[in-house]
Formats: sequence, structure tokens, C-alpha cells
Amino acid sequence: MDPVACIEFCEDDGPAALGRCVDRVCRAGARSLLILACEADRWTPEALDELLKAVSAPLFGGIFPGIIWQDRQYHHGTLVVGLSGVAEVSIVRGLSAGDEDMDTRVQRQCRLADRERDLIVLVDGLSSRVEPFVDSLYRLAGPGRRVVGGGAGSLDFVQRPCLFSNEGLLADAALVVAFPFPVHCGVRHGWEILDGPYLVTGACHNVLDTLNYRPAFDLYRDCIEGKQGPLFDGADFFDVAKTFPLGIESLDGDILVRDPIRAEDRSLVCVGEVPENAMVYVLRGQADRLIEAASRAAGDARRAHRSATTATAAGMLVFDCISRTLFLGDAFDSELDAIVAHADAGCPVFGTLSLGEITNTASGPIDLLNKSTVISVF
Repeated sequence: MDPVACIEFCEDDGPAALGRCVDRVCRAGARSLLILACEADRWTPEALDELLKAVSAPLFGGIFPGIIWQDRQYHHGTLVVGLSGVAEVSIVRGLSAGDEDMDTRVQRQCRLADRERDLIVLVDGLSSRVEPFVDSLYRLAGPGRRVVGGGAGSLDFVQRPCLFSNEGLLADAALVVAFPFPVHCGVRHGWEILDGPYLVTGACHNVLDTLNYRPAFDLYRDCIEGKQGPLFDGADFFDVAKTFPLGIESLDGDILVRDPIRAEDRSLVCVGEVPENAMVYVLRGQADRLIEAASRAAGDARRAHRSATTATAAGMLVFDCISRTLFLGDAFDSELDAIVAHADAGCPVFGTLSLGEITNTASGPIDLLNKSTVISVF
């Protein structure tokens, strides 16, 4: 049985056209649906909830700054992927709420009846407690499962309903999907150290207040301008910061990338948490290194799949950070070409331009990543 029953790309931004696409995919034999949509189409619960609630097959998905279909990125349109297996979808609500311990919340709301299945995890990327959720999910799911996923949401960083489910369009939630087929993963980022390390002397969740006892923005700006010349005066913060992310040094020697998205009162607001007493570097990007890293991630996933089975890959699912697209500009087409080059003949390539990526680290636990490319082959 081919894991992918049918794929339709819906260019029309109306719910009636999307409904027809969903119906065609279901009639083609799909037993589960993955729906990937673009934020520019401005889907709302009022437009979609009736349609989503009427679908009898399990469905999951999200609204992202952009989506990937074969060797192109799209900022309008919706991709409906029909899977021939039955996915088990759990909804974890209230990711930003602090009224309940996250372990308790995840254990209460997350069903993992099949303890052997690999997981696809989609989150509202603008929820404030994504990282505690990811940590709790790992404690519930345990080691040995492969996990891939990413953050949905809008590039204007305004939180809106952005996750597709059989219960409608959801905000401030996570979808934990026990995927009906084994997945094989590769992950890389390609960013290089510019300066550091610096000690995190003050932070709260995703807000970095001080580095080396100085206001974080002041030290960050001085570090970059000391090596690159004046860049911040009169410039939009994110236009500069997209080239210079932060990197947290992990115990296994890897660098976990964190994306500063804005400066507030001389603090840095990041996608993902930055713990106190961590050592962080200021990183920089070069286009050829990022493209090479994406190619290596795709190659890693393909080799892992081939070592596990003789079957031809049925799908390549990509979570590529939206900030890589913004940094690379027109060169992002080369990154997609490098990824697609590793797909088996006839294997569809689809995915998202995400607000953060989720996968297992080399040592096993699940991490929230930034500015990375996470690829799974199934």
C-alpha cells in the first residue's frame, strides 16, 4: 500500500474550493489528511470550522508563512495530503496557560495508544510555552520515537487560530500525531559562530534580558557592529537579526540556534527559550553553508530510510524555518533544489516554512529549534 493516497494543491483561497479538494482526496482512498495552508490567505474559524468538522477522517495541519510543494515555495494556496493509513491525533490546548503543570496537561490531553509510532508534532509557534510542552512530550513519549514537526503561525507575530483539526481551527495549542508510517529524519542548520560565548545572566522563558551582566540588546548590537560596521541605526531590527541568530552551546557540543525576533526595553525576544547560565554565541550565516546544510539533512534522512527498508520512499516532509527564506532570498530556490535532489524518483516533496522546528537531538530528547531544516522521509 502506498502511504500517500493522493495530493491536491488548491490555488483558490475560498472554502468551497478547498472543500472540493478535501472531498477528492478522501474519495481517492485517504484515511487521514494533512492540510498545509498559507497565512496570506487569511483563513478563519468562521470560514473553515464547518468544513473541518464535517471531515470524518482524522485530519491535522496548520497555517504557515509559506508552504513547500516539490521544488517551489508558495505564499498562497493550500496543500491537501491524503494518507492511506489512519493517524491518531491528540490536541493539547492552552500551551500558554500557567494554571496547570505542563506534564499534567500533556498527560491528560495527549493520547498515545500505539506506543511504537513515530510522531508528527505541530504547534502554535506563537504560544509562550512551546519549549516546556516539548520537554513534557518527551517525558510522556519516552526515548526511541522519531519526532518531527514545526510551528504554525503568522510572520507578523500576531497570534491567531492556525492549527487544522477535526474540531476546527485552533490557537494556542499543539497537535501530537501518531503517524501511521515510520519516519526517518535528518536535521541541520549551517550557521557559524561569529563571536562569543557570552554568559546568560538574566532571562525569563523566551526573553533574554542580560548577557555578561549587560543589557542583552546592547551587547548583541556592539558585538555585531564591532565586526560588521553600523547596521542597526534606522534599520528594522529583524532585517538585521535574521543574519545574526544566537546559538546555545549544548552538553553534546552542538549549537542550538535561537532566533531574536525583536528588541524590547534593551532585551531580546527570541523564538524559543534561552535558559539562565547558558553559554551563547552570536552566529552568522552564509548562503552556501545554509544550502549545503539543507542538502546534508535531506541526504541524512534518505540514507536512514534506505538503511531501514528496501521500499521506495513515498513522501519527503520538510520543515524549513521561514527565517532561512528571508535570509537567503532568491537563493532559497537553490536550497529547495538541493533538498529535492535527494528525493527518490516519483517521491513527492512537501512541507512548510515554519516558526521553529521540532525534532530529536542526537542524544535523543526532543528540542525546539530555530533557523534549521528538519526533513523526514517515509
